[in-house]
Amino acid sequence: MNNSKLFQPLTISTMKLRNATFMAPMSLGYESSDGCVNERMQAYWLERARGGVGCIILDALSVDPSVPYLGNTLCFRGEEAIASYKAFTDKVHEAGACIIPQITHPGPESISAFMGIPPVASSVYVNSMGQKTRALAIEELPNIIKQYAQTSLQAKQAGFDGIELHCAHAYMLLGSFLSPMRNKRCDAYGGSLDHRARLLFEVIDAIKEACGRDFPIILRISGDEKDAQGNTVEDMCYLVPKLIAHGVDAFEVSGGTQYERPNKIIPSHGEHEGVNVAQAARICEVSSVPVLVVGKVLDPAMAMELVDQKAVDGVVFGRALLADPYLVNKAAEDKLEEIAPCTGCVIGCVGEQTKRHPASCVINPACGKELEMKLIPADKKKHVAVAGGGIAGMAA
Repeated sequence: MNNSKLFQPLTISTMKLRNATFMAPMSLGYESSDGCVNERMQAYWLERARGGVGCIILDALSVDPSVPYLGNTLCFRGEEAIASYKAFTDKVHEAGACIIPQITHPGPESISAFMGIPPVASSVYVNSMGQKTRALAIEELPNIIKQYAQTSLQAKQAGFDGIELHCAHAYMLLGSFLSPMRNKRCDAYGGSLDHRARLLFEVIDAIKEACGRDFPIILRISGDEKDAQGNTVEDMCYLVPKLIAHGVDAFEVSGGTQYERPNKIIPSHGEHEGVNVAQAARICEVSSVPVLVVGKVLDPAMAMELVDQKAVDGVVFGRALLADPYLVNKAAEDKLEEIAPCTGCVIGCVGEQTKRHPASCVINPACGKELEMKLIPADKKKHVAVAGGGIAGMAA
């Protein structure tokens, strides 16, 4: 077994992980209209849990079922939904992994405009889908804060080990308030960094009050928005101690924005590996709670080095776990040569979704099809000949 600290237990508040690896939240288009985790999604995530990952972070789960994100959206619709999620989280725990949902209000990224309702944001601007947003009035914010707290409490009741808040990429509602690229308000929720973070502070406070101070909150942030008008790593280093004081238990450091720097959020093969490592390491220096890094960390050897050298406390794998669900177990067992590596092509995971198709993976044809493509031992073993040396032949 590999003795890297990456494979040693990690504690985030009351959440005790078997190792310091995480599966990133990725919207893949598998969601159902009822907001629950369907059989396809369960099979997909359970395969990664069996593959050894320490904690799975679910896709965006909306605090308001009437405000959808990318069509069908995960959400809690009453007691039956909570029971359905509880049955799922029990299965993940049986497989040895922790699991948390990414709690968010889609805000400017809601597809509500297609229903004749302008998406809401910190200010008026045109979102990533070309829709004009409506600036929220101060009087509307208390209800949204209440929705965050209520949804987090429902997540706790559904057996989740904690929650993640999305506040990165000048994206979603909280991101639109935190980023100076989007927040042009002149009231108590705009202007200075402390004012732009006010809504985030109030959301964290409300969640802790509803769920208890020991209920873990991981906050996803852009370590640097990588734009002259955006938040910098210095801004985040200033903000991190304040966020910890309000109750953040760990940070997941991403980078860039959905608008001007999307290539930093989902880096393709043209970007170097570990695009957000430098910013995460800076934040780790000022943080008294664990810091995780996400963003094209495809090689487990790199992940091990980052944790062993204390640059970060944990690593969030995204597309690498689409390509090989068992990446963590293989790396922990020193079987690196058996890992099916992600190439960063973004053809199946991102490209298919731009066509409004469910995501897939060119490396792993079973991604999202775990129910249909189970490997079941044959009753009668046979010899098979592989003819040809193309890609399929070499893989076989």
